[in-house]
Amino acid sequence: MVKIDGIELDAEIIEVLPAGNYKVQPKDMDTIVICKKSGKMRSRQISVIEGDRVKVEVSPYDMTKGRIVYRYGDYAARQSAQRATST
Repeated sequence: MVKIDGIELDAEIIEVLPAGNYKVQPKDMDTIVICKKSGKMRSRQISVIEGDRVKVEVSPYDMTKGRIVYRYGDYAARQSAQRATST
């Protein structure tokens, strides 16, 4: 039996749900994915809040459930800071 890897998508946290679940909307898609944090994120106690940009791994068999594997840094704040220093 061949293991099929998950599909990685960039997404944004829409809502924090009970029991460690999150509603996530992938970039350039209209669907909502229900996600949990991956094991490494739990063990390292990485916090995820509403509005964060994350990388989500979704199973090719069920595109409505997935897991959060990475939280991006504060991209918008860095971009505005760079614009302010360059002008």
